[in-house]
Amino acid sequence: MLTQYIKSHPIPEDEYKEPAYHHDLNHFVKDLLKPIVGSKKPILLWYDKNNGEIIIGQERRFFQIFWNSRKNEYQVGLKKTSSAKRWSRDINPITQPLIDAVLQEFNQGEPEAEEARVEETTEKNTVKNSDCWYTPPEIVELVELVLGKIDLDPCSDDGKHIPAKLHYTAIEDGLNQQWQGKVFINPPYSCPGKWIEKLISEVNDSNVTEAIALLPASTDTKWFAPLWNQPICFWKGRIKFLDTNYQPKLPARQSHCLVYWGENADKFNEVFSKYGEVKTSTNSQHTEVETTLPLIKKIEPLISENWVLEAIDHSQVMLYETDDKNSSDWVKITDRDESLGLFFISHETAFSNYAKTIEEAVERAAWWFDQDIIDSLDDFIDILNGYNTDLIATRNNSTTAYIHQDKELFGTVFFKDDEKLELPEREKQLLRDTYSIDIDNLIEDIQSQGEINPNDYLMGIGK
Repeated sequence: MLTQYIKSHPIPEDEYKEPAYHHDLNHFVKDLLKPIVGSKKPILLWYDKNNGEIIIGQERRFFQIFWNSRKNEYQVGLKKTSSAKRWSRDINPITQPLIDAVLQEFNQGEPEAEEARVEETTEKNTVKNSDCWYTPPEIVELVELVLGKIDLDPCSDDGKHIPAKLHYTAIEDGLNQQWQGKVFINPPYSCPGKWIEKLISEVNDSNVTEAIALLPASTDTKWFAPLWNQPICFWKGRIKFLDTNYQPKLPARQSHCLVYWGENADKFNEVFSKYGEVKTSTNSQHTEVETTLPLIKKIEPLISENWVLEAIDHSQVMLYETDDKNSSDWVKITDRDESLGLFFISHETAFSNYAKTIEEAVERAAWWFDQDIIDSLDDFIDILNGYNTDLIATRNNSTTAYIHQDKELFGTVFFKDDEKLELPEREKQLLRDTYSIDIDNLIEDIQSQGEINPNDYLMGIGK
């Protein structure tokens, strides 16, 4: 019944008509569910792949699935009315069964209440504005120098501006097509993982003979992990992508990389090494022997005599500045792939960096131990994450932190050389207007190093 209703009452293209549409849909759903309200069995109504309603007994909530990058897990936000501005992630005896039921069905991938799921054809064939980051011509030229020709662009825009023999736009849905030949892919920013999984599958099946992917350098994500086995060019600077009119945008806020599959890695290195740092695998006997040693054995000769080492496993080591392992003075070094010259140095989300050699990784650890001026950025991250919003702040490096709204990048916080926190005015305005955070006074007081009550900076909402 619900499917028939959706087909006969399509979602309006005019965004100003959407509130009335959702109001009518909600009333229809209420009437549809009246006979079963009161049952202890969860009833889920999915609006799309991340949003919907749930009813258990007399409890009814709207829900949304969020990705918590700090905890590396999905979480559920609830609200009692569709008009409520804030999603609550509080867990209590009432909300716990609601959250458990939503996550159980979400993790299954195919919710039991299939008839109550809004068909996704409209959303599926609609490109989000946040995904309209089209490849600039100078990068296309470099790709052609390596591939010679492009047989397929499976993530094509409607204008098909990539010079490929075959294009799959959102209408054709490249994820459900067979790929072949030489492929160039600049996947949607909102979901690169499933496109990379598809590409790897087509390469393994020998359908794709050669490929280059232009991707966010999200090296700490699960979908990026398989790419370390491929030649990668980490692009220097920020790329100016094209908008829907094929005009250059402002430089991207995130770093990007190009990843290669095929038998012509030397050509890829020759072309792209002029524009970034290319990581390629080596096959020398010397490297293979060295990588059999546990990481802790390689680090031991290089560290200060006061430091304490603790091996997590063969490729991860904890470094403590003193023998007090309960202190905050620690760094974790991970051997991502020594043959590619990649070591990851981190302190939870507060600090993360990469090094080409073990010696450089130890130097970065020493740098962290010597720092005493990064508290302002840490304080800002802790306070923002403490508010009951859909915003998550994480440190990118020693001078910047990212703010994400759901999975989308909301803004960047900068920690300048003069030890001042800076946030672009646009993001400040959004924090004031959308989240009622007195952001200017909050930043000023954080930098003054005085005691702070985070609730003092909420302007009447969310206190």
